Amino acid sequence: MSVKWVVVADSTRARIFQAAENSESLTEVEDFHNPAARMEEQELRNAAKGHFFGSPEGSPGHSAEPRTSSLEHSVAVFSKVIADYLLKAHQENRFGSLALVADPDFLGHLRSHMPTMLKHTVTQDLNKDLADWSVSELQTYLKIHLQQGSRPV
Repeated sequence: MSVKWVVVADSTRARIFQAAENSESLTEVEDFHNPAARMEEQELRNAAKGHFFGSPEGSPGHSAEPRTSSLEHSVAVFSKVIADYLLKAHQENRFGSLALVADPDFLGHLRSHMPTMLKHTVTQDLNKDLADWSVSELQTYLKIHLQQGSRPV
């Protein structure tokens, strides 16, 4: 299959584009958003606290602090959603190869959730946060950097 997908992502947004072999144009396939990653850590912490209720005798309950930050958790969940989507699309033969373009932290999260079969489809990666760039900006930048400056996986 000659269809290549390009994933352009950070912790708040992941865009998936399709590019035919030797084509400069990108067609957006999907645009995922993670609004929780934009929230203030305090807002997330307050929303995510577990509550323990008091005993039947009437003693008051309390809140439990999470073991990982709420922001870290939201990023981990978001990266798993993206990896699951890519795996399903690969199993449906919607693409033959992947290029990953993401900030280094998110790229690590994404790779940690990708099964080996999906990792084998990754032909290039680029440690760069371009998730909010326009399609035309991406096409221009990726034409140069995915062909020359990326590191093959």
